[in-house]
Formats: sequence, C-alpha cells, structure tokens
Amino acid sequence: MKTQQTTFHKIDYHRLSKQEQLAVREAFFPIAKASFPTLTQEAFGNYIFNEKIKDSSYFAIKSNKQTMGFLYMYCEAIRLDNRLVNLFNTRLVIHPHFQGKSIFIKAMLTQFKVYGLLALKKGGYWISNSINPISYHAIASNCWQLYPSFTHPLTDELRQLLYKLSELDHSQLVPSISSLKYQTTLPCKLTQEQIDRIYKSNKPHIQYFLKEGIDFTKGEGIPLIFPLTLQNLLFSFLKTVRKRYKI
Repeated sequence: MKTQQTTFHKIDYHRLSKQEQLAVREAFFPIAKASFPTLTQEAFGNYIFNEKIKDSSYFAIKSNKQTMGFLYMYCEAIRLDNRLVNLFNTRLVIHPHFQGKSIFIKAMLTQFKVYGLLALKKGGYWISNSINPISYHAIASNCWQLYPSFTHPLTDELRQLLYKLSELDHSQLVPSISSLKYQTTLPCKLTQEQIDRIYKSNKPHIQYFLKEGIDFTKGEGIPLIFPLTLQNLLFSFLKTVRKRYKI
C-alpha cells in the first residue's frame, strides 16, 4: 500500500496573472467550503486574499499530488501608541477528510522555515485564531507562552492589537468571559461524536476554550497570540520537532 506523503508547495501568488490568481482562489475555495459550509466567495476573499496585505505567502498542501489544504501567512506592522508592532499572521485550512495532528505539526515547521529568523530579528507577535477547540489544544500545548490561555490571560496591549488587526482583516471581535472571541458565520464542521468528546475532555486548554463561553458550533473562535521571543520560539520549535520525529 502506498504511503501518503504530505508536502507543502509555495505559490508565488502576487507574481501570477489575474487569471492565474483566480484559478488559485477557485482551487482553494471548495476546500474551505468543505470545512465551513456557509462560507461565501466574498468572505473567503476577505479572509485569505486581502489586497491590503502585500507581504504574504501561500502554500498548497498536497498528499500524493492531491490538494488537501492550504497555508496562508503574512507579516504586517501595526502602529500602537506611536510605535510599530510586527504581527505575523497564519491561516491554515485543511479539508475535513485529511485533518490530523501530523499536518498541524508540519504546518508549524513550515512557518518556522518561512518566518522564523525574520520574526526573531523583528520581534513582535505571531497571531492566528481557532474555531476548533481540538486545534487550539494542539497549538497551545506546543507553546511556552500563548495568549489567551489558562496560564496567560490577555493583556490590555494585546487586546488593543487585536482590535487594530480586526480593522485590517475584516474580523469581528467581541468580549468573551475574560478575554475576546471572534464571531463568524462559519461554524466548525464536526460530527456529534467529536462535539461530545470535546465537552467531555479534561484537557486544560480545551476546558479553557469552553469556559470562555466560545460556541464553536456557531462559528465563534479564540484568538491565538504567540510572543516572538527566543525562549518561546526555541521551546515551540524543539517540542514540535520532538513530536514530528518522535524523539
């Protein structure tokens, strides 16, 4: 039986013609639609292909030549209190048939390869979001520091940064129990068995997600803010490598 190999293929999206860019969007949209059934073309365009952001990278994720997802990353400087704060944003979309821990680990390694040294040099924060408590747990358990979490509550500065970023990427933020949450019209596509398992989980990161009053079945999600310090990057990189190669 042939072993499935997951590979990441970079797409020079901004160097493509308009027709080629349209072909990329049309190839990616059904994958996102499979995870988010109520997703519209307009919302997808705002979420993944934001024309205001120029420093961005796209990767097609393939398994035995079949496209199973995509990874979108960008770097943007946000002005906050008369200083610039660098934000590195990541969005990972995997078709539900292919989701698994190994893909998340490979995606994290790809992010390190693309932005690791630049992020360490510039400093700032890596920012993303998750509407899936299982994905949130997978990321948070690989981090030394991650905001918000049960060990690191959201600070006032990070709260301001999130609101600034929401103006750029069209996201909608509202207060949660003690932090902030995203409101979308894209409920997480999970089976009833998976949902039941989430509510019964004793994993602290999943419990924190639920205690914040975030209803993932209605498209609500949690922000992910990772400080780009040497200690944080090394801890996460080494822990990810250990899991990837089972050291």
